[in-house]
Amino acid sequence: MKRKNGNEKPRRGRPERLTEADLAQIEEWSLAGLSTLQMASLLKCSRKAVETFLDSHKDLKARIPSYKENSAALAKLILHQQLEAGDAEAARWYLTYRAKLEMEKARIGLLRAQKAALQPTKEELPNALEPGAYWRRVNDYFTNRQTEQTDQKEQQQSDAESSDKDGTTEAAGDKAQTDKQD
Repeated sequence: MKRKNGNEKPRRGRPERLTEADLAQIEEWSLAGLSTLQMASLLKCSRKAVETFLDSHKDLKARIPSYKENSAALAKLILHQQLEAGDAEAARWYLTYRAKLEMEKARIGLLRAQKAALQPTKEELPNALEPGAYWRRVNDYFTNRQTEQTDQKEQQQSDAESSDKDGTTEAAGDKAQTDKQD
């Protein structure tokens, strides 16, 4: 039995899962911007099988990044055209999409700040390795955060009350002075 490349030794190992017929399908999906994992799911094989298949077809593998860039650019162009045409549904979708992005950026910023606050300092590092130290830090962080928020609210309330008292005290003092003059 001869191999495809003309060697006399028989081919060993498992036969390839993907065939040349799948090449056109993979190229079409690459144009649509699908990842290798998504293509593997559609072909009912592993991601590694798709990557190995693409390694044997270097010309297609070289074109895939440009396909992905072109599909993103095409989607942006279509959205831009719809917005210019006054498509309210496209505008609503775009605004919702941007709002979700902004919320996700804010959430990531908060998570990074929390992580930085919870990381042990150099002095705390030997004690940070003991069991439960991390969760004590988390508990302390949120407890302190809640007490700080409570303190801020109380301070704002006391400031508001003191400004009310100052205003009424001055008015009562003015009235007392006018009574003395009479």
